[in-house]
Amino acid sequence: AAVAVGLISSEHVTVIADFMARLPQRVDAELRAEVEADLAGYATETTPEDLRALALRGLIGALVAYLTFGSMLVATRLAKLGEIAALRETSIAFAAVFGVIFFRERLDRPKLLLIALICAGAIVVQLG
Repeated sequence: AAVAVGLISSEHVTVIADFMARLPQRVDAELRAEVEADLAGYATETTPEDLRALALRGLIGALVAYLTFGSMLVATRLAKLGEIAALRETSIAFAAVFGVIFFRERLDRPKLLLIALICAGAIVVQLG
């Protein structure tokens, strides 16, 4: 539909189709539709080359998330669960920092406050 009204080009569609083809089959239909809609939305604001770079960063980010979650599952078998759970929650703070650095995300006061509370909770668990 976005192509028909001239919002995105056929090259944008190719980038989106290539990305969708690379998604693992385990990604359910609902999430696939959401990802495709997000990419189409970004396509209206950027060039096909920039969209390709964004899609690649998203794919890399998904892979890193998958691997870190697997690492956390292994760690829960090898260490104290409370400490691992607290450490896992601090990943939100790291993700926020990466979002600011790599994706130019903005952190407002409520987000900063919540990140600070998460980090404080991790410290309390570690000290307690």
